[in-house]
Amino acid sequence: MTRLRLLAITLFLATIYADSRALAQGRLSDRVNPAKIDAALLSKELAPRLVSISSAGLLSPLRTAEVYRRNGGKAIFVGSTAGLARADGLVAAIKEARSQGIDPARYRPEALDSALGAIPESPDSWWDRLSTMGRAEAQAGALVNADLVLTDRYLAMAADLKGITDKDSSAVDSLVRVTAGEAPPIEAWAPEHVQYKRLVQALAVYRQVAEAGGWPRIDGSEKLVKGNRGTRVGQLRARLDAEARLLKQFGGMSADTLYGGSVTDPLLFDAALKKRVADFQARAALENDGVAGKGTLAEMNLSAADRVRQIERTLERWRRGPRVEADRRLEVVIPGMWLDLYEEGKPVLTLKTVVGSGRESAEWKGETSVAHTPELIDEIERIEINPKWHIPEIIIRTELLAKEKKEPGFLDKGGYEWYEPGTKKFGPASELPDSIWTGKKRLFLRQRSGDANALGKMKFLFPNPYAVYLHDTPDKKYFSRTRRAFSHGCVRVQNPTVLAESLLAHTTTPPPKPLAQMLKTSTLYVAPITPHVPIHLLYRTTWVEGDGRVRFLSDLYGWDAAFDSLTAELK
Repeated sequence: MTRLRLLAITLFLATIYADSRALAQGRLSDRVNPAKIDAALLSKELAPRLVSISSAGLLSPLRTAEVYRRNGGKAIFVGSTAGLARADGLVAAIKEARSQGIDPARYRPEALDSALGAIPESPDSWWDRLSTMGRAEAQAGALVNADLVLTDRYLAMAADLKGITDKDSSAVDSLVRVTAGEAPPIEAWAPEHVQYKRLVQALAVYRQVAEAGGWPRIDGSEKLVKGNRGTRVGQLRARLDAEARLLKQFGGMSADTLYGGSVTDPLLFDAALKKRVADFQARAALENDGVAGKGTLAEMNLSAADRVRQIERTLERWRRGPRVEADRRLEVVIPGMWLDLYEEGKPVLTLKTVVGSGRESAEWKGETSVAHTPELIDEIERIEINPKWHIPEIIIRTELLAKEKKEPGFLDKGGYEWYEPGTKKFGPASELPDSIWTGKKRLFLRQRSGDANALGKMKFLFPNPYAVYLHDTPDKKYFSRTRRAFSHGCVRVQNPTVLAESLLAHTTTPPPKPLAQMLKTSTLYVAPITPHVPIHLLYRTTWVEGDGRVRFLSDLYGWDAAFDSLTAELK
């Protein structure tokens, strides 16, 4: 056999060997050695692909091409050790996307697997070098194709994790620009909030609970109270038992402290069961009276699969919602009706709040007022001590006028006065002629500072288009309730003095006087907060506490269902 024929057979067998090894995919960083890749050849292979980039295998070909245009036509992932490590991270993240409530099918993983599987390993041994003689162009072509698909999938998943949609052109441009530089690991785009990480863990637990069958339903909607006996009481007990048992089985934390206690009569609604129902209600931000009424039964009858979807939806809200990641910040959890002050990234103060009722409260000039507390991000700029309340006209026309008609002199007794904006003209409400009340002329009323003022002794201002703010209240009775949705939209704070002291302790602009001294008067004072403190009013119906217990909060405004349709439209 001649040497030429021996060499040909050797090359043929080596080709088969190399191809078989390429199909056994492992980590890309273990299969590709960037030191043995010809960067110039990669760029040469890449250039014609970008001129007439094909949509085959790519989710967003034009956006992908723009990345390479901005980085001068160099490989994003396969040209360096760091890039290969990021590629491995991306592939793993796509495979595990479901753990974050994202469908991996969005990224067409089969096309990605195909592109990666076509890459021959970099030649290391003499046998590998011999087997790949004359195949440098083919290897470069496979690497370029893989790099294109990796970049395309990176853009798609980063956009999902950051909540970027095609309608947000500036965010898309920023994503392309960052990717064209040194693209950070894919997990860097996910929300940093501790709640996101806890929700991912909770999702894994509740998926197991759902796959194990979840918990039974409770028949009917008639309320169940202490002293009742019957099959439905047994169903109620079984429903609570099943969730507690399954959470324990799959490593979750149950808030049901009475689960497992001795029960003499399973069909009797006894004191212990009332306590368990009240605890369930409290964690759902329902009125915790221990009565299993229509609303409570509806929450209990949400299945484990429904709870899985609720967690997934909350994860999506964190991804798509605005983010405040400052170490010092305020967060108001609207469905939970509480406020957290964070210092150095950790909650140091939690206060009860009263939020918008969610009801259609009035109609004025053809518009219906719905008492929602909006989702927003802003910064607290100042605190007003002994504030005046400048009253929205819709409240004047639809509420205060009715009270004045029912009880003449009500407005004067409450300290209400008319005023003329931009001037110093004002006077008691009783001075206004009847024609003002019934006419179409704009009416301006405010309530003087004092103990009766609806804003109490202070308000925390963060200018926003909704004209909402945090404030004190002279009416403290609602803070004793679990469900505290009673305001027009502003957020009432249970102990605003403690909050004000915490904020003023860090301001670089001294207040006019010590807080305690200002509160003893009825004089209006303004205390600037510098630097401003970020505040986030957020709507999240799932919240995981530090010990791992999950709170499924009732959908106060029905926004979760609307969110599902909105996100489907934006995708």
